[in-house]
Order: sequence, then structure tokens, then C-alpha cells
Amino acid sequence: MRVQVDEAHVRIPQATRPRANAAISVKRSLTPNIGAPEMLFGLVFWIVPVILTAWLAAKKGYSPAVWTIIAIFITYIALIIVLVLPRRSQPT
Repeated sequence: MRVQVDEAHVRIPQATRPRANAAISVKRSLTPNIGAPEMLFGLVFWIVPVILTAWLAAKKGYSPAVWTIIAIFITYIALIIVLVLPRRSQPT
């Protein structure tokens, strides 16, 4: 491959020139191709465990608000932790 140098600019041979729309095709390949069914599926598998974690925490005597916030960030780990936690005894 020879690069021709003129006084004003460098010419790159046609075979090695980037396509004009190369940036557009790269952006399209980086975006996920998911639609509404996949998003709904993902949302259900995220929201249901969060709600279940809060419900179990309340049933065991722990704060459902705190466990909801924890479950939003570490969903399945929080659910497992709440499942393993013992029940709190009721103050008399």
C-alpha cells in the first residue's frame, strides 16, 4: 500500500478509506436490540423479587422500606438474606 503525498494533503488509497457512514453503523451495533416483550420480562424479574423481599421482611418483623431500598440495588441477594434472617420477637 502506497500513500501518495501531495503538497496540500495526504491521499489514502480507496480501499483503505473509511466509509462515510461508519460511525452510524458502529452506534447501531452498540445499542441493544430489545423490544417491549424483553423489557417487560426483565422488569417483572426485577420488580417481583423486590416486592417479595419487602413483604417477607415485614412478615419477619424487619422494616419493609429499608429492605425495599436494599432489594432495588441487590435484588436476589437481598431476597436470599431475608429468607435466611430469623423472625424478630415482638416487644412486650
